[in-house]
Order: sequence, then C-alpha cells, then structure tokens
Amino acid sequence: METAIRARNFKLRPDIEEHIGKRLERFDRHVEDLESAEVLLSQQPIRHNSQGFQYVAQFTLHTRHDIVRSEVANDELLTAVDQACDRLSRQLERRKTRLSRRKKGQDGLGRSAASMMNVSTSAPSVVEMAAPAQPPNAYYSAGDQEQADPDEGGAIVRVKRFSIKPMHPEEAVEQMELLGHSFFIFWNADDERMHVLYRRNDGDYGLLEPELS
Repeated sequence: METAIRARNFKLRPDIEEHIGKRLERFDRHVEDLESAEVLLSQQPIRHNSQGFQYVAQFTLHTRHDIVRSEVANDELLTAVDQACDRLSRQLERRKTRLSRRKKGQDGLGRSAASMMNVSTSAPSVVEMAAPAQPPNAYYSAGDQEQADPDEGGAIVRVKRFSIKPMHPEEAVEQMELLGHSFFIFWNADDERMHVLYRRNDGDYGLLEPELS
C-alpha cells in the first residue's frame, strides 16, 4: 500500500508520524483491496478567536473501487488522529458488510438502494438545502457556531478539483455514505449526464438533474 503523510502549518513530530503509520498498517492488513492512503494534518485557527487553533486530521483510503474518508478536528493532534481512524474503522466495517451482502445476492444497503433512495427528482425545498443533514465527518468549534455578519458578504475561498467515473445512482449512494457527505456529484451512467445526489432531512435521498434553460 502506498502512503503519504503531510503536515500543513506545523512540523510533524516523528513519534506522531510513527503512530499514524501503525494505524495505517492495521487498515492494510484488514482491507484486501486497499491500494493507497493519504493523511493530511493541518493546524487551523479557530474563527473569532485569534489566540486559539485546532488540529484537523483527514484520512483518505483508496480501495480498488471506493474512496473512504474521515476528517476530525480537535485541540489535541493525537486525539484528532485516533478519532479519525476510529471513524474509518466503522466505515470500513459497514463497507465490508455491504460487499458481503452483495456477494450473497442480498441488498447491498440492508434494503435495495433504489428503494432506500426513494429518489425525488423535484427541486429540494429551501429548508432541505439550507439546513442539510450534518455529515458525520463535519467538524466545528464553539467559535464556529457564531453567526457571521451578513454585511461582511462572502467570497469563494476554496476550489477543489476531483476526478469522476460513471456510476449508477445506487453506487453513488454507497460512495456518498463512505465519504460521509450530505451531497454527492456524479456522472450518471444511465443517461450520461451530471447529477447531484443529496440526503434529505427525512433520511431518504434526492436526485437533482440539471438542465440548460
């Protein structure tokens, strides 16, 4: 398994790096199709508190067919690392169960993904989009919960590029759950168009199908 451990805005101690390596070795022993692992550790300031900061540990595992990610923030670096690894373990265990059920011809998500999605192609309500379900890997501090000044406006502060591969909506559901996200952009193999899958507040899923006007 290829591994990459990077630290941003601080110098990583050798003992912490060794600890991370040992945790990654456990994943390598228990996940047969694990191909690579990326670990990004960063020190970030806490909003509205110029004297405080937190550590963010992001682990990304690439298997033959899936990407599994976990991200945790904590005042202590080692705690953030261990909590992120514990979440990864739980996600990998659920993935193992789904794969086992699929091999046995059972529903991969406990019940069929199609029925579980209960997909609605209508536009989501304002409430659903403005207050989506909190993703499991979300992190925040007490300072982050303060309301921003509406007069300050906003700006695009981050751009992410990502590769995509064609998949069916049922596969998109599984991948979104593995990433711990509340929405997922994917190229639908059924109609060869870009779709957006999102988790509704009622626990089901919605599917957005953009059209040029």
